[in-house]
Amino acid sequence: MSDFKKAIKVASVLEEYRIVSEKKCFCGGKFERKEQALLQHGTKYYDKLRILCKKCGFADTLIFDINSFFKFK
Repeated sequence: MSDFKKAIKVASVLEEYRIVSEKKCFCGGKFERKEQALLQHGTKYYDKLRILCKKCGFADTLIFDINSFFKFK
C-alpha cells in the first residue's frame, strides 16, 4: 500500500502497534512488525510498517498518517 490518501489515521505509535497486533492474515495467522520507516510526502509525515504473518509468511505493508502527533523539528 503506497497510496497516502488511504493511510490509516492514528493518534500514537502504540495505536499503530495495536492495529498490527489485531490484524489477521487471510490464513488466520497473526502479524508481526518487521520494518518501520518514516516517510515524508509533501508537508506530511507517515509511518510505513512492513508486517509478516507468523503462520504463513505473507508480507504486507501498512501506511499510517501520524500528523496528529508527529512534529518534525
